[in-house]
Amino acid sequence: MTQFRWYVRRNGKAYGPYPGPQIEEYLLLGRLGHTDEISLDGEHWITIEASGHFPPPDPAAPAAPEADSEQGLWEAERARARRRWLDERLYDQPGVEAERRAGEPSQFEALRHDHQVTQEMIRAERERRPGLRMGIAALVVVAASAAGVWWGQGEGMLIVRPTGEVDCQAVGQGVNWSACDKPHARLGGAVLSSGRMAAVRLDGADLTGADLRYAHMPQASLRAASLEGAMLRAADLSGADLSGADLSGADLSYAVLTGARLEGARLDGVRLDKASWTDGRLCAEGSVGTCR
Repeated sequence: MTQFRWYVRRNGKAYGPYPGPQIEEYLLLGRLGHTDEISLDGEHWITIEASGHFPPPDPAAPAAPEADSEQGLWEAERARARRRWLDERLYDQPGVEAERRAGEPSQFEALRHDHQVTQEMIRAERERRPGLRMGIAALVVVAASAAGVWWGQGEGMLIVRPTGEVDCQAVGQGVNWSACDKPHARLGGAVLSSGRMAAVRLDGADLTGADLRYAHMPQASLRAASLEGAMLRAADLSGADLSGADLSGADLSYAVLTGARLEGARLDGVRLDKASWTDGRLCAEGSVGTCR
């Protein structure tokens, strides 16, 4: 699965890019808040909360055990140990001068440090021979796959997960249409950004000019749907069926199309900058109508 790399903007200062799990760590440690902004390209910004990729804790989740109970004390110590481990792991980076810390570092120092780490890694990578780069890339793929399994199984740390109850009649930002059956729906110009629509059925639907940015739509069925001029920036359409769909003029920059079906789809003028194509290739900047 393609993992996005996010830029972070806090009080007007931008850092990054960082992988999704690292953003999760910053939120867990309190170095970022859900009102801070993230971006995939450093130009178009959205708050962490509005993106839908890092939802806050569910207020309806079961309450934690009482702190003075045996289970509560064990859970509290476990949480403290995890935060210590995350904090130390973020600073345990070879080749970067360690910062002197007196107690907990400030949020800005932490972000500055990791920005430095990222830049050092990029510079080191550019200096390596092509053969080494290929070997490192293979190791990164394996590590990312293993990390995806760990993050998916550990303590509710999924990067993308549904929020709220499924409501197939609701319309608006962040809707949850998971597995809803809505063929031929009339949704031209609808704002559905950050929606949760895994396995939704929208065959023949009118989504002309709809706002579907950051929508989570793996395995969705959109056969013969009208998506002309729709905004699908950073949408997850992995495994989706877009056979015969009209995507003319749509914005699919940074979208994930891995495994999607596009037989007979109209792609005239479709923006595909940095999109993940059906075969897993990353489309070049400036790709229009076809993945280059």
